[in-house]
Amino acid sequence: MKTLLGQSVDPFGTPVLFSKEELWYLHAFVRHEMPSQNEWKIPPASRSLNEDICMGLLFCEEEEQANAWASLTEGDCLVIDYFARPEHKSPGGQPIGKAVLLKTFAARMKLNGGIEAGPAIEPSQSERDKLIDLFKEHYDASTNDHPDDDARVGANDDSI
Repeated sequence: MKTLLGQSVDPFGTPVLFSKEELWYLHAFVRHEMPSQNEWKIPPASRSLNEDICMGLLFCEEEEQANAWASLTEGDCLVIDYFARPEHKSPGGQPIGKAVLLKTFAARMKLNGGIEAGPAIEPSQSERDKLIDLFKEHYDASTNDHPDDDARVGANDDSI
């Protein structure tokens, strides 16, 4: 187990369901790196979260799905917390920031051993298996020459 801010955390995160619109919102802010990120204790950038968001968007578009799962670590939740604001709205004018923040708050609580956030963030095993297979198929097809082909979708490797 890794520790973040003195807390024991799951390095693989916890699954959180985002709508396609929420993924587009996240994509507008979550970068894979940032200038001077080595000066931050927890930089507001994450390559693995950026990849999860991109993979989720591809999944939604290519499979004509309205939602996709992302595995959030505590660090990923803090990246989102850095830029997301409750008053943010979607391009269509619908509130979006608060819903995204509440999902990350629930994930953080779960990651830190708190009260279970409920069925809204936990997929069934068959849903999880199906989504993992679809993500792996797409990931393998799009990264045949990538050195991390065996990497798990959603693995938190911000050291790159």
